[in-house]
Amino acid sequence: MDLNGTQFDNATDVLKRHHWPTGLFMAFAPSVVYIDRFITPIWYVIGIFTNPISAFIWLNRRIRKNNSSAIYLGALSINDCTFLVLHLICELQIAWGIKTFSYQGWCGFYNFVYMIPQISTPLLVLGFTVERWIAVCKPFHKERYCTVQRAIYVVSGLFSLSTALASVQIYIWTYVQSLQVCTYRENEEHLNFTTLFVFSTELLLFGIVPLSVLIFNILVIIEIRKITKANAIQLPNQGPPASNNAASTITLLSVSFYLIFTTLPVTLVFVLNNSIPLGDTKLTDDEIRVDPVWSNFFLFLIIRRLIEELCFSHYSCYFFVYCLTGPQFRKAVCSLLPVKLYQALTNEQQAHYSIVTGNGRLTNESCTTYV
Repeated sequence: MDLNGTQFDNATDVLKRHHWPTGLFMAFAPSVVYIDRFITPIWYVIGIFTNPISAFIWLNRRIRKNNSSAIYLGALSINDCTFLVLHLICELQIAWGIKTFSYQGWCGFYNFVYMIPQISTPLLVLGFTVERWIAVCKPFHKERYCTVQRAIYVVSGLFSLSTALASVQIYIWTYVQSLQVCTYRENEEHLNFTTLFVFSTELLLFGIVPLSVLIFNILVIIEIRKITKANAIQLPNQGPPASNNAASTITLLSVSFYLIFTTLPVTLVFVLNNSIPLGDTKLTDDEIRVDPVWSNFFLFLIIRRLIEELCFSHYSCYFFVYCLTGPQFRKAVCSLLPVKLYQALTNEQQAHYSIVTGNGRLTNESCTTYV
């Protein structure tokens, strides 16, 4: 979901005067370019540095051995880092005017590869959210479904599904030599299919999937509250141990809610994009600048880029979520630091944390044992 698919694809008169996209934005909505140039690099620096660290920790043999969710989180970290690198290629063309993927043969292939990690992100979050729901709400099934081996199979399947869905991009995109742009195919048959496919996949992956994640999270929270109350009644003299387990679910819940809050707003502005009309493309530049229809469109474009830029952070900032909410993750991060700094930061008191108990039984650990 980015500026490659805006309504400018049909504004040929304007495109002939201003090179797509940098020249056009600089002429009429320079704020769009400045937002990209000054904010996006911050997310690149953070994400390309921290995502590999997250992947290294989650996929460490000791962490992943009995922790199926570590497989999902490790895969998510690799996926996000890959997306940031691919997005950099797009950003060089969109924000800096450096031609990177607008070439015959490369246009469709790049968009195919570019979409794989975008599709995989919500699916991976849905995957470990459903797994946690099984562990909490269906504890008698967790031994069968919440295993490291099954997590590997599910992650592999989700990446295969993402690749299959993304492969349609090769058909959708083409390079227009006369305008030197990478855009949707122009004939009516292709445009009808493209409109239907793009709308359907955007609605499914960036609308329905996040809402499904939200529903599963609500069910998990409700069940944990029931367990907490039950344990408080059964063990009045020992405090509410289930509440400690509920508190340690914050890591995975935070990742899920972070995805929801940074995906749904982008989906909303993407859907609204087609309802914001373009002005007359035959107007001169001076007329475009004072035309109210064009002005409304450019204002919407600026607002859209601000929303997208803020929501873009979820590809870069999960590392901080893990550090803030996961004691074991913090310990692993500290162990990567120099010895003296590690000794200064670590707490001598060690604790064993389990995400949730199963069905109110204190000794029944979930499939996501360590956070």
